[in-house]
Amino acid sequence: MRFVAMCSDLDAAHEAVVRAVEVSDGDAAANADAAIPLGPALGEGLPDVENPGGVRALEPCRTSGRGRSQSARTTGTIRVPSIVESMYTPPFNRADDVQELRRLVTHVRAGWLVTNGPVDAAPSATYLPILWQGDRVIAHLAKANPHWREISPDAPAVIIVTGPDAYVSPAWYRAKAEHGKVVPTWNYSAVHLVGTARVHHDAEWLRKAVDELTNAHERPREEPWHVSDAPSSYVEGQLRGIVGLELTVTRVEGKAKLSQNRSRADREGVVVGLRESQRPEEQSVAEEMAAVIRAERPSSLLDG
Repeated sequence: MRFVAMCSDLDAAHEAVVRAVEVSDGDAAANADAAIPLGPALGEGLPDVENPGGVRALEPCRTSGRGRSQSARTTGTIRVPSIVESMYTPPFNRADDVQELRRLVTHVRAGWLVTNGPVDAAPSATYLPILWQGDRVIAHLAKANPHWREISPDAPAVIIVTGPDAYVSPAWYRAKAEHGKVVPTWNYSAVHLVGTARVHHDAEWLRKAVDELTNAHERPREEPWHVSDAPSSYVEGQLRGIVGLELTVTRVEGKAKLSQNRSRADREGVVVGLRESQRPEEQSVAEEMAAVIRAERPSSLLDG
């Protein structure tokens, strides 16, 4: 997932907030409450909103010939939201390219559905295979799973999709030898699909959803299996044991925590360290980090 740089024409108040986060030492910034997260809007730009705290909405990047202000890599307007977002993201970890986020979700193919539980109870979560199409996500749950009974029509919900992750040892930082003021951290990529959920019982809707999910997940196989390969009576019986889940996506939040707040030398050290790992996900994080570094300056020690 490529990290996307933010616009430079921030208003003075927001610049002060961003500077306060960026100068925080290492990963201590991850717990700072002062940051104002900037989430990518979905679809054609939503109207700018005013922050109740008095900070004006950001003036987004300008693009020529489009007749409106837009962010550099998405069709949505970058703005200060009037609500708290579901994932804390410092500016240097923000991933705003919706197409990149779609590719990550398509690659992972599953995520955690999280909804509010009953009063005085913890939120409910279920891991589901998903299919993100346009502004909706389709999935299904076992009817025996009580989670679906807690989902009222258009209930607020979030689906959390996570990419490769890796432990980062401070031993890999050049800064360790320079001053020793380093600590471990964890690098990862994640997408939050925020919106409203609805449960479906209609047999035709369920059959269509199961067909689409199956076809999407079977497509890479040399000889894909199709729902129609099973006896129709058997399929009908299986469909009676599930309920459909549809999430209407109203906001997409992307985060790529790839040590962007560290020096280039520190990040190159992390890439070298992760490449020595036997864990595929850690090697994947190394390649994501290397891609970001190369994009900043093509000539890199990582190329050789």
